[in-house]
Amino acid sequence: MNRFHRILGLAAAAAMIGAAAPAFASTSVGNTQDLGVGATIAGNCNISAPTALSFTYDPVVTNASTPTKQSTSFTVACTNGMTVALSITNGSNAGKASGSSRAMANNSNYLGYELYSDSNDTTVWGGSNTVSYTSSSAATSQTENIYAVVPAGQDAAIGSYSDTVTIAASF
Repeated sequence: MNRFHRILGLAAAAAMIGAAAPAFASTSVGNTQDLGVGATIAGNCNISAPTALSFTYDPVVTNASTPTKQSTSFTVACTNGMTVALSITNGSNAGKASGSSRAMANNSNYLGYELYSDSNDTTVWGGSNTVSYTSSSAATSQTENIYAVVPAGQDAAIGSYSDTVTIAASF
């Protein structure tokens, strides 16, 4: 084979390889649009139900001069970064017992009590006296304690007394 045929053969082989290889030519895009992606995180809180408070009150001996005390707790979890005001209503019988903002009822008889946000029983936890809570993570709940006191010396009639208050998170 002469030199010319060898060059011609190599050229033909190169052409066939080039024809079989994929084309990496640039493609032209006529029009593009961006797609925006967003989310809105709504503020929300979840409050667990506390264990009910249950008192035994003896107005003649034990509680004639000594109050009776109980405590309970609840947990609150809110959307990350939220600051909320936790409040407790005054209940169904507010102001019906002398010396207390709250009262448990037994028909027309009342037994006064208070709910406090501190263990020293100095800050009444009510609608206007709130506890502030700032969430650092929705996955982490915070425990809040409620301290309850039935004051001594109430001349209460025999029977079962009850009331219901509502715990709320305002944001």
